[in-house]
Amino acid sequence: MMAGAAALIVMAPPASASAPKPLPARTVPPRIDETQVPDSLPLDEQYAKYVLRVNGIGWRSTGNCSDRTKHTCTSFEGLRWGTVKGLLDFAAESGCEITVTGGTERGHAGGTYSHANGYKLDIAPTPCVDRAIARYPSEGRRGDGAALYRAPDGTLFARESDHWDILFR
Repeated sequence: MMAGAAALIVMAPPASASAPKPLPARTVPPRIDETQVPDSLPLDEQYAKYVLRVNGIGWRSTGNCSDRTKHTCTSFEGLRWGTVKGLLDFAAESGCEITVTGGTERGHAGGTYSHANGYKLDIAPTPCVDRAIARYPSEGRRGDGAALYRAPDGTLFARESDHWDILFR
């Protein structure tokens, strides 16, 4: 859960047999003023998944898991709010169905603006996604040969062999 945004509500058992039953624990995060959340805020796994899910973004992992320590998983633990916001903006602008294939899990290159630090996501290529990204100006090629495209907001897309690697700064 985002720090300061919400807490689970769990009530103590009633003092007497005639007291009403306690309310169940809250399972849906409360609405927040997203304009007040700093882009640098790292999210926990549950909240990141919630935000992606309610906005129509899917995900998959080769290991069918979300453990950040396993490279076959797709984890959102520690994903920055600005990264989530950037992906939602891209999805809305492109009108494409988006599937995340890589997040903050082990196995990606390191560095300040890395997957592990919550700045990057990988998404599955589709004809719609490919067309949407190709409309951005080319930035040449990365050292590994991946074609680069930069959106007007600075988001950098790199076409790797089987996915798009996206840097949201």
